[in-house]
Amino acid sequence: MQTQGNITNRAESPLASSMGGGMIRPERQSAARSYGVIMSAVEDPSLPPRYLVEHFRKVYEKAHQREPMVRYMGNHWYYVNGETVHRTTLVEEIQRLQHLVQRQNIVKTDQNLLKRLIAKLKSL
Repeated sequence: MQTQGNITNRAESPLASSMGGGMIRPERQSAARSYGVIMSAVEDPSLPPRYLVEHFRKVYEKAHQREPMVRYMGNHWYYVNGETVHRTTLVEEIQRLQHLVQRQNIVKTDQNLLKRLIAKLKSL
C-alpha cells in the first residue's frame, strides 16, 4: 500500500484497474463547516453486500427511528425504500446519515445543557 498525500493506492485489490486505480478519495462534507476528511471504501469490492445492508439499517434506524426496507439485488445494486440505488449511492447515504446522527446528538446535548442552565437560573 502506497500513500501519497491524501490519496491511498490499493494495488493489492484484484479489481483495482477497473475501479479507477483502486484509489480511496477523500471527500469533504461541507464547504461551510468541515467535519474532517472521510475516506470512502466503496472501491473495496471485497466488502460483502450484507455488511453494507446491515450498516445502512443500523444508521437509518438511528437517524429516522424506523427500519428501512433494503435488499441486495445483485451486481452492486440495492433496493432501498422503493428505489433502486447503486452501491456508491448507498455508501454516500450511509455517510450522510452518520453525520445526521452526529448532528442530532450534538443538538440534544446542547438542549440538555440549556435546560439545566435555565433550571439553575430559575432556582436562584
